[in-house]
Amino acid sequence: MAEEIRFFKLNTGAKIPSVGLGTFQAENPGALAKAATTAIKVGYGHIDCASSYGNQLVNLFIFYLVSRSFLIS
Repeated sequence: MAEEIRFFKLNTGAKIPSVGLGTFQAENPGALAKAATTAIKVGYGHIDCASSYGNQLVNLFIFYLVSRSFLIS
């Protein structure tokens, strides 16, 4: 039996899953885009893609792939 996913509550009141896909130091944009697409399709609700990571094209891809309710900035 799977455990229930835990969430973190942000100072804005939004909640994010405690487990997510990290994009820090991803060197291959194509592979990262594929990983993000797969993660979203299988139900990930947390993809860490801070602009300081330097992979803004993938961030843009994710932005247009998911609903706005999915996004927290």
